Amino acid sequence: MRRDRQFNQRFKTLIRVTAEDFDNSPVAYAMDKIGRLIPEIEPGTDESPLPRERQDAQPEYSSMSPEEQDARMESLKMYPTIEKVLQARRHTAS
Repeated sequence: MRRDRQFNQRFKTLIRVTAEDFDNSPVAYAMDKIGRLIPEIEPGTDESPLPRERQDAQPEYSSMSPEEQDARMESLKMYPTIEKVLQARRHTAS
């Protein structure tokens, strides 16, 4: 299923907030790489591969050099801020 533009913008905002406001860059990286919000559960043999993908993506971020991590954080600045999303929502509700 293809997501609409509004959903994608809000998801990108969530990624940015996760990294900047919650100081959780490894999780934000995993969400951005996988394109999904993944629950914080340990994968079992009968579970979907998504928790395992998250488990693989987070250490990938941690293994980046500090310069690569900084560049990754800088790239998130192109994603909308929560303020911008809320402002747009107020304008469409009016």
